[in-house]
Amino acid sequence: MEFHAYVPKHTYVDRNNLDQKFRYLLDSGSHLVIHGASKQCKTVLRRKNLPDGKCIKVQCTNRTDISHIYSEIIRQAKVNVPTEVTNKISGSAGAKAMGLGFQINGGVNGGKEEKYKFPGFSLDNINYIAEVIQKNNKKVVIEDFHYLSKEVKEKLSFDLKVFWDCSVSFIIMGVWSEDNILSYYNGDLSGRIEEIDVRWKNEELEKVLEMGERKLQISFSDNIKKSILDDSNGNVGLLQLIAGKVCLASGITDNNSRSNGTIINFNSLENCRLQICKDLLKRYSLFTEKFSRGFKSEATQPIYENLLRICMEASDEELRSGIHKDIIKERLKHLDIEVNSPLSDYLKRIDNLQSLSQIYPIVLSYNKDSEKVQLVDYELLFFRKYIGKDNLP
Repeated sequence: MEFHAYVPKHTYVDRNNLDQKFRYLLDSGSHLVIHGASKQCKTVLRRKNLPDGKCIKVQCTNRTDISHIYSEIIRQAKVNVPTEVTNKISGSAGAKAMGLGFQINGGVNGGKEEKYKFPGFSLDNINYIAEVIQKNNKKVVIEDFHYLSKEVKEKLSFDLKVFWDCSVSFIIMGVWSEDNILSYYNGDLSGRIEEIDVRWKNEELEKVLEMGERKLQISFSDNIKKSILDDSNGNVGLLQLIAGKVCLASGITDNNSRSNGTIINFNSLENCRLQICKDLLKRYSLFTEKFSRGFKSEATQPIYENLLRICMEASDEELRSGIHKDIIKERLKHLDIEVNSPLSDYLKRIDNLQSLSQIYPIVLSYNKDSEKVQLVDYELLFFRKYIGKDNLP
């Protein structure tokens, strides 16, 4: 099995002609948004059809601001932009900056050096940034858009309208469950965006397993294969993690794969489950601790602490499909938690709370259209399945 392959060579599955759809949308002139749960191979899809060498990648964090995004685009485009020019004035007024072709207005300064702003350049000049991108002939990929602050998301969304007017399209990638998130920040983007929600069907995941078996010249017993598929919860990253650990526990590697044997020892799978849960324990302990605190500068701890409790006690199906705001409100009331402000004010900030708390990847996301809190980290379902709800951090 392949874990960290740049683009999987032997287990890559083109889901329902998604490659063709991606390439078509890439040339459509619209901005392309790729979103979905974490570890669903969003980046692999992009790399398969648009290699890193053909794009400018901007990696976002919770500290990224709009000037960083545009500075990074210019840096990767290898454009040398003078922000100011030094000119030594020793003659009469109207001396010209050498080779730059614009007039400097000033009197005799006796040889004094003066600095002048380069005309026309500014990180706020979207037309200039668009021109840089066009000359570079590469697509701009904004990765982990979900980590940006609300203010930066709004600013970038409004700038994307201008980029579209300049015939420049971006690829926006991130972990969230809802459609039309950019249009939420700027309604003018409606009709200027195409979206790909990366999801896996069970038969597609089964094909990944079959291709891995063929490459390693082994097979999983029907019982183990069904268990791996059930444990993956529709997440290809988790599926490959479990299958890979079972192979290693059974002595199967790329260099030792000629036995044509069948993996039938169920104990190997059970031991791998426990090992994966042990590896996940620290991450979910930190998530629980930080999410429960709420925002440090506000008295929000009771709300977020009990919101997390409601989510952890929800069924797998509820977490996958989302828990509606009204149901959360009713359950908070049942827990005697009083919400003074509109509950949606707290729910809309779930993504930002995790970003500020440096929870990577984020675990929960709020869908503003459906008004539901949804799970976007399906490893949590696996973790609590074998740890038990009562033993969660």
